[in-house]
Amino acid sequence: NDGDGDADILYYDQEYDVDLSAYAGQDIKLAFQAVDGDGGGLWYIFFVDNISIGLPAKGEYISFKPQDLEHVSYSAVKANNNISSSLAKSGNYNHNSNPKAFESYTVLLDGVEQQANVTDSSYVFEDLAPGTYTAGVYSVYTTGHSDTATIEFTVLDQFDVNFVVLNAGDSSAIENAAIALANDDTTYNMTTDVNGEAGVTDIWEGDYTYSITASGFNGLTDVALALHSDTTITVYLTAVTAINNIDNTINIYPNPATSLITISVDDNFFAQIIDVNGNTIIAKDINTKDNTIDVSNLSSGVYILKLQNANIIKQTKLIVK
Repeated sequence: NDGDGDADILYYDQEYDVDLSAYAGQDIKLAFQAVDGDGGGLWYIFFVDNISIGLPAKGEYISFKPQDLEHVSYSAVKANNNISSSLAKSGNYNHNSNPKAFESYTVLLDGVEQQANVTDSSYVFEDLAPGTYTAGVYSVYTTGHSDTATIEFTVLDQFDVNFVVLNAGDSSAIENAAIALANDDTTYNMTTDVNGEAGVTDIWEGDYTYSITASGFNGLTDVALALHSDTTITVYLTAVTAINNIDNTINIYPNPATSLITISVDDNFFAQIIDVNGNTIIAKDINTKDNTIDVSNLSSGVYILKLQNANIIKQTKLIVK
């Protein structure tokens, strides 16, 4: 039959066509089976001859002779009747032509054809602007083409990153600070110049971390950076000697602290609490009477308490738990 489940009666001189376009690009096997409707065995002799596969009208086909067919056997027991048939095998078949089922690929971008007649197994899209795209490709055969296979991809943008590394104590430039900017694939190493500046250009957008070290200063490690535009990062490093230099004229209690600290001073001062990045977190004027600062909202860590007036600058280490 023709695959629709219904038996088709053919006479010895009738031709019959089976549409194989649905199997384009696949390896298939064709089988011929003769079955009579009453299950009582074949009524007539079973002939199979003059078989061709392809496009005979175009001269693109393969033909077979009955003696060239591969051996096929079918047996079943149905209502106590044995049904069997077989064809001899010669092991050869004749080519009337040399058809080539596959011809090429056609490549699409966002549903629009970019290139036809592609025979290579790879294709490069060039000069794409940053954004998300859908690539597609289908195979072209002599009898039609396959379904389109698609995949989504993203073209990233490129940006510049510049660093300015300064001394937290006096905002002077720190020369020869080593900076490592990294993502999962690449690490960019740079060193600051006399102006405390260093940078890298045209790197892919995405998630990075950076670390900075400088002789005589407390460094930074694995600071997160989400890069989606040209970026300048100003970093303040605290001097090792300054953060550990406890000035005996400054008394802080408690230290370590969790909530409120009291600063014992003998003059009026402008007080700043500075984090390890050089950022002023709290600023307040203090004197001999108003000398407390609330640190309960600060994250646990090490800070600098900086006291300054017209005559003097004093710094000491403050630990918040």
